[in-house]
Amino acid sequence: MAAPAREEGISEVIDVREFLSEWSNILEDCDTLESQTEVGDGLIGQQMDISQEMVEELATVCGTSTLACGLEPVHLGNTFNLFPDEVDLVSVKFQKEHVERRSKNPVFNEKVLRKMKYKFQDSMFLRNTKDLSEPVKNPVQRPEVILNVKVYRPFVKKRSLRLMVDHEFMVLGTQCLTALRDAYHCVADYAVTGDFSENLDLPKDVIAKDLFTSGFFYIEGTFYNDMREPLTSRNYSEVITEWAKNAKTGLGPFTSKKMEETTFLDLSLRLGQPYLFLHQGDCEHLVVFSDIRMLRQDDPQDLAEYPVIASKSQKRRQMCVACQIHTARWLIRNSYLAPEDPCFLCEPCLKALHYDKEGNKVGNFQAYLYFDVNAVA
Repeated sequence: MAAPAREEGISEVIDVREFLSEWSNILEDCDTLESQTEVGDGLIGQQMDISQEMVEELATVCGTSTLACGLEPVHLGNTFNLFPDEVDLVSVKFQKEHVERRSKNPVFNEKVLRKMKYKFQDSMFLRNTKDLSEPVKNPVQRPEVILNVKVYRPFVKKRSLRLMVDHEFMVLGTQCLTALRDAYHCVADYAVTGDFSENLDLPKDVIAKDLFTSGFFYIEGTFYNDMREPLTSRNYSEVITEWAKNAKTGLGPFTSKKMEETTFLDLSLRLGQPYLFLHQGDCEHLVVFSDIRMLRQDDPQDLAEYPVIASKSQKRRQMCVACQIHTARWLIRNSYLAPEDPCFLCEPCLKALHYDKEGNKVGNFQAYLYFDVNAVA
């Protein structure tokens, strides 16, 4: 069911394919006008009542080329760590020493990040150091539309009601919705089920996303189900659509489509409207489309680079409660030797505390493999 009314910060419904068509025509007219330089310059001269020579002189003196001094770095990403040698300022000297210390000392760098205003977001697109002028093997076909999509962290009611953006992606209109799902890595997909306390060395090759491949996007009254795996994929939305058919619910009607057969051009959406991505049965992520625009020349032109990670959140690793040095590898339940329940331990501390010299289990507890969020891209 679509949103019943427009709220503050939420746009009207936008047909992505219609948006691409309309703006393609507008930009085509603009390109035609720009190509007619002589006519354009003549119109400028007439409007300003000046000669053609004066128009050409103004174009030279006031052109965008005059904004550069010739010493600018080629890649924008390098400006964060570049310090001119000819500048003898104490502030620049201190900043250079600060950046060098952060690059060599991860602990100091983490402390600095925690005090920053935007400590929860790491802008990745600004650090793109690839030369956009280089030829690409598989260029994006124009005209093309780009959508910015924010995927939020899983909603866990018991922890906090605070919602945080996990990743922001730039996707192409011609890409299928499955491209976004495959690009986003949630820690729930890498969970390994089962109790390993009897033998910590048991194989851990099969992860959750290999067993439970189902999932859906809910956008404007339509469920887009991932049905790429015939043997393991389930239609999560079926029970919801059947339940909504009851008039007493006051919801629906809902429709259902396949995620792998739907491109972003096929969508009608609202900017700023929270939608839903559900996978692994009950792992829920809010999905918000924050921007839609045409592909620009300074965007990545290689089709293989999309979806592009525009930004991602800074995550704190789960430390081992025993040593407070290593990242936790195991989650321990019902152990009288552990200081808390559940207890997060690294593997050396787990073996030292819960196993004897021969490697035999001490006590009656359960050990579940823990996958830290920082290990997910």
